[in-house]
Amino acid sequence: MIKVGEKAPQFRVKTTTGEEVTNESFRGKNLVLYFFPKAFTAGCTIESKQFRDAVPDLRELGAEVVGVSVDSLETQCEFAKSLDANFAMIGDQDK
Repeated sequence: MIKVGEKAPQFRVKTTTGEEVTNESFRGKNLVLYFFPKAFTAGCTIESKQFRDAVPDLRELGAEVVGVSVDSLETQCEFAKSLDANFAMIGDQDK
């Protein structure tokens, strides 16, 4: 587990928006990275909708939002579409 103040490990992943990102993609940017257990569950759907609704305000403050769960990218894409998500999501099946 990463501790406060530690750098994130190197990663390269495709998002629900179709772009490939690395940890370097976010260097020097404000990032709201939120984790949720499983797509299409009640609590995670509510939480993700709240982030979706807050994205305009967060972007106005200079931040981007990325959601992460242990689902596959395919499931994340379906979930993002069902929410009409206006931010990227990442599937991290390897945790």
